[in-house]
Amino acid sequence: PRSQRPPNVLAPPRPLPRSLSEDAAAPPAGTIVPQFSCKYSSYHRCFILNINLPKVPAQFINFECHKRYFHLDTLGFSRKFFINFPFPDGLRVSTSVVQADLRGATLKATLPVSNAPIPEPELYS
Repeated sequence: PRSQRPPNVLAPPRPLPRSLSEDAAAPPAGTIVPQFSCKYSSYHRCFILNINLPKVPAQFINFECHKRYFHLDTLGFSRKFFINFPFPDGLRVSTSVVQADLRGATLKATLPVSNAPIPEPELYS
């Protein structure tokens, strides 16, 4: 329940734009974060996600990829998994070419990066 404010008190301003809201980052009560790994391949310029979802049928997996984060939940199933994971260092993902595949109990997703940082060359003296 929200506390009611007097009509003359303004709510504090929220910073805009927000890529991942604080409300969305907090998992709902009764959910758990599954085991997952996130790896950036500089050669292929993509993120590779491996998410372990034991005994979860494919029809209950809700996987969404946004430019700055990805979201996964299985709230329609008895095992309630929930992840909101922002990409590190301000990297953005091209959401039009996302590939996801469920193999056994592992969801493997390949997310191509649209703006990868260019590593600075190391200078040796």
